[in-house]
Amino acid sequence: MKMFKVLIVALIAASVAWAQMPKVNKPAVPCEHRGSFFSVGLGLSYMSLSKDEYVSHRSEDGDWDNPSHRYVVKSVKYWGPKRHWEFSGAEAPSLDLRFGGTIGNVVALYFTFMGGLYRGTAVREENNIEQYYLPDANGNLIFQSENSKSYYRREFDAIAAYGWFGVGFSVYPFRDPSSPLRGLYFGFSGGLDALGVRVEDNYDDVATESYFLRYEVGKDWWVSETWSIGVALSFTNVVGFEDDYYGSDGGGRKAVTLLFRITRG
Repeated sequence: MKMFKVLIVALIAASVAWAQMPKVNKPAVPCEHRGSFFSVGLGLSYMSLSKDEYVSHRSEDGDWDNPSHRYVVKSVKYWGPKRHWEFSGAEAPSLDLRFGGTIGNVVALYFTFMGGLYRGTAVREENNIEQYYLPDANGNLIFQSENSKSYYRREFDAIAAYGWFGVGFSVYPFRDPSSPLRGLYFGFSGGLDALGVRVEDNYDDVATESYFLRYEVGKDWWVSETWSIGVALSFTNVVGFEDDYYGSDGGGRKAVTLLFRITRG
């Protein structure tokens, strides 16, 4: 939380410093997206997460085949405990920072940083899993059935902290100053993401390393020759990296975010 406050203060200081830059650094054409691009967004977000962790053991049944001089597998069973995590929560404020450049009052290209804290509820469930497979004529295992028995389930109050870094672009298709659609834009960004969930009793915290894809639509209104304010709505899909060695699907989450933005350039 202390680091989060420091980031907010730093971003505000950077915005003030940029606003005081001399006029020679301003775009040649006022009220257009040209030259350098800098944007700060604060808002609200809701997120849901799901992750599976498992330990898998293998047992098989088969016989030695004399004609082929090899062991023939007749059936395979995978079994072991499976832990399922869910988390859902709200974040306020969401903090988003972008900086880059613009091309021809049409496209803004930028690096993007975003981070914050979600507060909500985590659910931890444990199951015993048994999966059965039979080989085909080529020896490939074909899934047959699965048995699952839950033996533990509990809800926790939890906090999730996350941060991401990536690259993105926003397209401003309406450039006519008289058009009511001027300032409407569509954006996309992607990059790397890390998240950690701390439950109320510090028991079995959850961590994910992922990549994100963010889709956004928003609108800006010019308030000076170089500054605009706006609002944006985004949907983010986060996909975790699978870890076969430790037995994890990597986790995945969805987030919907409403941001109020101030932009220079």
